Amino acid sequence: MNKREKLTKAERSEIRILLGRKFSFREIAKALGRSPNTMSYEVRENSTNGEYDPVKAHAKALLDRSDRDPTQGPPLMGFLDSSFIRPHVKPSP
Repeated sequence: MNKREKLTKAERSEIRILLGRKFSFREIAKALGRSPNTMSYEVRENSTNGEYDPVKAHAKALLDRSDRDPTQGPPLMGFLDSSFIRPHVKPSP
């Protein structure tokens, strides 16, 4: 299976525009060079009350990725960055 890159903010915005113009998932997929299944999944998983919001969709996708890979979450990355960048200080006697 060839794993594609994740959808970008620009692609999500384009999905919203094309949905507003009544394009089908197949037409949107062709315009973006993606699979129709990807479009269907994206809209189904990231719609709220029947409305697709690209900003919320992108934020949700980032959260979902950080849930699966703990090194991608902001809290852990901040801790790791600060722990490895700061020199280690020896406790005073």
